[in-house]
Amino acid sequence: MTCRFIETRPADGRPPAPVAHTGAAGPNGIRCPLCVAAGIPRRGAVDGAGQAERWAASAVRDLAPALAGYSEDVLFGQVWENPDLSPRERSLVTVASLITGGSTEQLAFHLGRARENGVSDKELIETITHLAFYAGWPKAMSALTVARTVLTGS
Repeated sequence: MTCRFIETRPADGRPPAPVAHTGAAGPNGIRCPLCVAAGIPRRGAVDGAGQAERWAASAVRDLAPALAGYSEDVLFGQVWENPDLSPRERSLVTVASLITGGSTEQLAFHLGRARENGVSDKELIETITHLAFYAGWPKAMSALTVARTVLTGS
């Protein structure tokens, strides 16, 4: 079994090579969902700057290669790099949007990314609490379940 969530792209541009399901967490602490589902215990972090941008795309590359490419090139390569909003501001907007839409599958990745972009755990919890009144209590409670895992590792 190979992990399509945590992978690296060779410098020569060849397709990325999946790594074995090891239970490893990526650079932002997020674990491969297949490892979690398979009950593989947590291992050490994956090394390598820049891998986080490919994680979302790598999970769907085999099924939707065009969508994976758009995620890497347009979303993370252009939108996230636009200087009109800082990475910290983009992270807060993204987390709020995911909570409001109830998109908890994407939330874990973006909570970790928000931390990497300078958003404190206290600010993330306050964002979730604030959104309980605008997005709805159930969405905030679901977001807190994800946040507990990301922020505390449990």
